[in-house]
Amino acid sequence: MLITIVFIIIAGIAFLTLHLLIKNQDTVIVPELKGKDIVTVIKQLGDLDLNVKIKGEENSENITKDHVIRQTPYSGSVVKKGRDVFLILSKGSQQIFMPDLRGFPFDDARIILKNHELAIHVISHAYDETIPQNHIIVHVPKHKAQIQRDSGVDLLISLGPKPKTFMMDELVGLGVDDAIHVIEKKRVSIGKISSTHDESKPMNIVISQSPQYGYRIVEFGNVDIVINRNTEQSNTPVNITGVRLFSYRLNHGYLKKHIRVELTLFGFTIPIIDDVISPSETLWAFIPKNQQATVVLFEDNELMQTKKYDYW
Repeated sequence: MLITIVFIIIAGIAFLTLHLLIKNQDTVIVPELKGKDIVTVIKQLGDLDLNVKIKGEENSENITKDHVIRQTPYSGSVVKKGRDVFLILSKGSQQIFMPDLRGFPFDDARIILKNHELAIHVISHAYDETIPQNHIIVHVPKHKAQIQRDSGVDLLISLGPKPKTFMMDELVGLGVDDAIHVIEKKRVSIGKISSTHDESKPMNIVISQSPQYGYRIVEFGNVDIVINRNTEQSNTPVNITGVRLFSYRLNHGYLKKHIRVELTLFGFTIPIIDDVISPSETLWAFIPKNQQATVVLFEDNELMQTKKYDYW
């Protein structure tokens, strides 16, 4: 009995001493943090005057993303206030379900894949009558398939409906107005217009074309023509009733220039000339009348001219 009483007294003294020691050193007991989300952990440790330090992240099949996997010091440890508590957070499961990207624009699909920690592996393109251009037709792996994070995904992207093709008509020998009328009926566009002088042929007629007569051309494709004109006419617009004429003459020199001309019409911008042109050559482009249009010309990717056309 005496020994028991003595033991109780000693234990009481030890507990009191430890309690006073902890109180005097301003310490706290580290709580259990495993499985808790990082927001809750920050608040809980902040209330105890402890600092949060993220030491790293690991995949976990059991612990949700952004929740604590491990901690240092361990729960139950007695530490001074102001100490750092190091955490390993979960990145979530390494296995995820493939999201459904079908019908999404490519830019949106790329963001979705990035958010799921997936990479684009192969990109292919195909015409599709129902999926708009630059939208996803199909992808591999398929929707809901299990896939590892950081894996690659193959995408098939729509080019839109397949363009119609036509047999190119004969333009050589036609006057400019007649050539324009033929081109408009074919639902194609006028591309590069240039001029040369051939004394053996009538003036102001088409003497060559590309694509040539009988070749296939896609709908809304460009047709380039060369007009027979003499030197005195080179800077004088051709008399065309249905269109306006944009012209640009390159400076003298020795080096060819990369010329790109873009036409903005009905809210759409299309390239009408994209070619390497010799010095001193004059370029021509037809602009539809009775429509607002803007023509922008670049010379070796440097903006050289912008011209706006009003209704008339």
